Amino acid sequence: MALSKEAIKNLLDAMQKVSLGIIAVAVGLLSNVLISQDSVEKKAQPELEALLKIRDNVARYTVASFLAAEQRAALGKSGQPVERRRRQLQGKMKTNSGLLLSNDVSFSMPTDFRVMSHIDRQVAERKFSDIQTLEEMRAAWNAIASTKKFWKLDTRPSQAFIQLEKDPTNTLDVEWVDLKEIDEGTSSTSDTGVLQLTRNESGHVKPNRDGGTVWLDYEFLPALAGAVDSDKLMKSFGLKDEQRDSLKLAYLSVGVDAKPVSFSPALALDPVLGAKTDFAEAFPNLEKLPDLYQSQKLRSLGTSLAETVAQQPKAELEIFGAKLPSDLIALLGLPVLAILLFQFSAIGFYFASRAKRLDDEDASHWSFTLSSWPFAVVSCGTLFVLPTTAAAFSLWKLLRVHEEMLLPKPVYVVLAIIVSTGSLIAYFSLARIRSLVRSESDDFAGAVASIDSGPPLPPRPANSLSSDHNQKRSPN
Repeated sequence: MALSKEAIKNLLDAMQKVSLGIIAVAVGLLSNVLISQDSVEKKAQPELEALLKIRDNVARYTVASFLAAEQRAALGKSGQPVERRRRQLQGKMKTNSGLLLSNDVSFSMPTDFRVMSHIDRQVAERKFSDIQTLEEMRAAWNAIASTKKFWKLDTRPSQAFIQLEKDPTNTLDVEWVDLKEIDEGTSSTSDTGVLQLTRNESGHVKPNRDGGTVWLDYEFLPALAGAVDSDKLMKSFGLKDEQRDSLKLAYLSVGVDAKPVSFSPALALDPVLGAKTDFAEAFPNLEKLPDLYQSQKLRSLGTSLAETVAQQPKAELEIFGAKLPSDLIALLGLPVLAILLFQFSAIGFYFASRAKRLDDEDASHWSFTLSSWPFAVVSCGTLFVLPTTAAAFSLWKLLRVHEEMLLPKPVYVVLAIIVSTGSLIAYFSLARIRSLVRSESDDFAGAVASIDSGPPLPPRPANSLSSDHNQKRSPN
């Protein structure tokens, strides 16, 4: 039985009122999520727990020793030999002017070399167990996260020169004579002993097409202690007697060919957080904490954050004089939204099954049923996009609550799925109603079809054909 004009109007009015309820509840759920955002202090608490756990796991390391351990692990994964000792080399040096230094020169050369020019020495040498504040932990984390490669050194130096510290442009190229490797711990035959590195092993790299050259600087003053070669070296450098003290600040630069090895030491701190760019990206809420917390001792920071969170007012809404927590609003709002959506769907499918066709007058009772595309977009946003977004954000809010879960987590997930499914069904029910609306083009096409077809012609008598034929053949 087809619906009457009055019934159509009543059903459309009912669907319009239910759609307004859907809009009100969905907007309320979105507003509830926006006004109930957790404070930075509350968000920082789980981040602090994760950070302290990481610090305890690597407590025995310094930043430098942690990077060294990760270097050995990276070499092992790449199939290259891992050497845990420095190479101790010894030989004579001959200048390009033909001067052969009297004393043997002994020096210790690392097997691999970290690019650590960006790391402060105090940060590199501090143990994680001694780190006390967020500022210190941030510096250590960023030092590790920003270290992306090291250099695997060849067994022998490729270049060497003597340089004056006060005049870096004045250098003296040298070559090695009888340079050999001696066992570590063996007493050096050199009167100078083993030369010591003058500066931190960092950033002294000159890249080239085949890899790079690592330059290591050693104190060279002990080689001149006997003053046997001092005069000859001064002459080679072009120094005058009043510049003799400059020779005391000479140092030896040794260039070693090297190949770069890429690694990600921060991943050893945490597989997920270590993949972030820096500390601020890994711990965004700890980064946002005020300066008061940044310099506070880590052992008391957790207590301070908990006290601040406890003193903050809870996100509550007052309804009819009763204060409801924001999480309860979301828990009650999702079922209400699902009920409204299914009520809308039930009316819509009932309407579509009983109404054969709607004209413009019927559709004008509710704009959502009009055939123009802007109304289709608005109806899709109202019945599908808005409820689904409200359900998704409410679910995200509810699952972020750790202490006061009113129901098990699967319940919230099921509610969000029900709302999303109901919004899709509601939109399709409205789409069926919109398909019943008769457009002006349909009316025009029907009118043309009726004119073309016209009324059926009456049958002609059988002898009419022969009489017509005879009339055409008879002469006038």
